[in-house]
Amino acid sequence: MNENVSRAFELNGTRRWESVPDGLQKHDQWVVQMDKDPKYPSSGWQKEQNQLSFEKARKHAISMNNGIGFILNEDGPFVVIDLDDVGPPTNHNREVMNIIEKLSTYTEVSRSGTGVHLVCRGERLPEYKHKGSLNQCGSIEVYDSGRHIVFTGDLLGERSEIAEGGQFFRELQREYLPEDDKDTNTSATETDKRRQNVSIGGQSEAGSDKGGPTVDQIKRTIDAYAADGSDKAPRTKELWESSGTGTYESPSEADLAFASDLAFWCRENATLMYRCIRRSSRYRSKWDEVHYSDGSTYAEETIGKAIDTNYDQFSGRYVQ
Repeated sequence: MNENVSRAFELNGTRRWESVPDGLQKHDQWVVQMDKDPKYPSSGWQKEQNQLSFEKARKHAISMNNGIGFILNEDGPFVVIDLDDVGPPTNHNREVMNIIEKLSTYTEVSRSGTGVHLVCRGERLPEYKHKGSLNQCGSIEVYDSGRHIVFTGDLLGERSEIAEGGQFFRELQREYLPEDDKDTNTSATETDKRRQNVSIGGQSEAGSDKGGPTVDQIKRTIDAYAADGSDKAPRTKELWESSGTGTYESPSEADLAFASDLAFWCRENATLMYRCIRRSSRYRSKWDEVHYSDGSTYAEETIGKAIDTNYDQFSGRYVQ
C-alpha cells in the first residue's frame, strides 16, 4: 500500500471532523458519503429538506464507517476551491503554497492525501469554467453550488475559520479558469464532449478507440471489483443490470447515476460511455431522442452532465 493510500485510510479512521469550521457545521447541508457518492440520503440529496445536520451526518457516518460531505446549495455563501493532484503537503510547490497563503482561509488535505480543499466566502465568476490547470502540476476546480464535497477535517496550516475570498479569489479564477462560451450556457468543451456522441450510432458498440478498453472489458472489470467488495462497483453493476429506478426517485435520476459511474470507469470517454449504456439494461429509445432545443439528445446531455461533474477516474487495470 503506497503512502497516499495509507494516509487516506488514516484520515478516514481518525475522524478529524471536529476541525471542520463552525461556519459549516451550523448549516444543515450534510450527507453521508461512500466512495465520494452520497450514501445517506442516496437520492434526493440536492433537495434541502433531505439534507442532514452536521451531528446527524457525523453519527451516521461513524456507525456506517463512511465519510461526510457538505452540499453546496445555490443560495449559500460558500465556495470550495479544490486543488487536485498537487502532492502531499510536504511536497507542495511554491504555486500551491502561494494560493493557500493568499486565500488565508480554512484549508484541509483531501481524502486522497494529494489534494487540498480551501473554503471561503464569495461567488464563482459565471463567465469562467469550473476547472482549469495549474502551471506547475495538478488542477484547480471552483464550485459554489450543485456539488457535495467530502470533508476530512485534516487541517492544513492554522486557519480554522472561513475567510472572505475577496479580490485574490476573483484574480485566481481569472488566472487559472478558462473563459466560458458567453453565447451559450454550455461551454465549447462540454459541447464537444457531448457532440462526439452524435456519430457513434453507426460504430461498433463493442469496439474500442485507439487501443482503449472495450465494453466487455469495462463490464468484466466492474464485475470483478464488485466481487472483491469495491465500494463503487456494486452500484454500477446493479444499475447496468437493471432497468428500474431502485432507490432513485425517477428513471432519469437513475440514468444520471449510471452515467456518472461510467464516467469513472470509462475515464470520461463519452463514446465508450454511450456504448456501455447501449449494452446495459438501462438502454431504451429515449437515449437517442432529441430532448433539447440545441438538437442534443438525452444521451448527449446526460453523458455531458456526468462528465462535467465527475472528479475521479479509474486508475487500475481493466480485466481482459
